[in-house]
Amino acid sequence: MPFESGHGAKVLIVADDANGERPLQTFLSSMGCSCTVATARELATAEAARRTFDAVLLDLRYSARPAERLTSFVEGMPLSLKERTLLISSDRPDAQTMNLADRYSLPRLTENRLIFGVWDNIQKLLALPRIEHPATKGERIAWILFDSFRRPAPPGTRGSSGSTRQFAYQHDDVIVDIAIEPVAESGRISLVGQIMDRRSGKGPNISLPVTLTSRKGPVARAQTNPMGEFVFEFEFVPDVEMEFQTDAGTWVLIQLPSLNWIRERLPLWAAG
Repeated sequence: MPFESGHGAKVLIVADDANGERPLQTFLSSMGCSCTVATARELATAEAARRTFDAVLLDLRYSARPAERLTSFVEGMPLSLKERTLLISSDRPDAQTMNLADRYSLPRLTENRLIFGVWDNIQKLLALPRIEHPATKGERIAWILFDSFRRPAPPGTRGSSGSTRQFAYQHDDVIVDIAIEPVAESGRISLVGQIMDRRSGKGPNISLPVTLTSRKGPVARAQTNPMGEFVFEFEFVPDVEMEFQTDAGTWVLIQLPSLNWIRERLPLWAAG
């Protein structure tokens, strides 16, 4: 729904220095926006998951490691919020940060154009159509516990090759293990997972629906077996979200990191 001025628009400002955001927060408030400022990485992710924001400003001007902060932010955000994010950088941003911004297709604004350009950019974000998922509406989002590319996999873990990336997510008492790897010489991706009860370590004993969605819409659908296992094989898309239904009937959203790592690590993967 379009906004007249900023009336009613909820804006999340993510930054390392809350004091530095006061002028921006004051300006946006004067335009009718309701602003939330988050400083810590964990707080930013949690706030974004608990509330539905209309626009996000990721301010890297005061960050000591802007590229690292940008990657962490993007990989922890639901796809619907990434599409509504404006990146604010210093006047002379480093090449790595700008390359990441291009990869994630984030609009950006430098500090010297902030006063003149921020409102125009926010209005463009507010004008974007909103795509809501059942899980987002219910505020049920699984949190990442483990990423094999960030720390070594525990001994005995399946799929430990360099081309396989493993994840563990949790929502309440539900644990989801996921392994993603390229299918050789096909340009396709394999995603294998299992949904388990954290306390018993067992599957749901019933068949549950699991879906993959990209920016363009549904990618694939599957059903678990009684042990909670499911398998996808799909054509490469850079950004996907996974949703699954629990045995209690609620839907849970998993925001997977960008799959561009496959092309970066295996540039000849799709070659026939």
